[in-house]
Amino acid sequence: MCNLSTGIYDKGIQEGKREGALEILFGLVKDNLLSIADAAKRANIERSVFEKEYMAYMK
Repeated sequence: MCNLSTGIYDKGIQEGKREGALEILFGLVKDNLLSIADAAKRANIERSVFEKEYMAYMK
């Protein structure tokens, strides 16, 4: 695999891991097992960003 292909592949893997982690956190928030503030902290993003993504996910 060339360097460009490797970079694109690695970026895709990282994005998939991020999306998977967020889905788990969204589920915990939905089930009232974790607050939005705590979930955002675990995701290492600002609360407002997490909340916006959570609301989009719930639609």
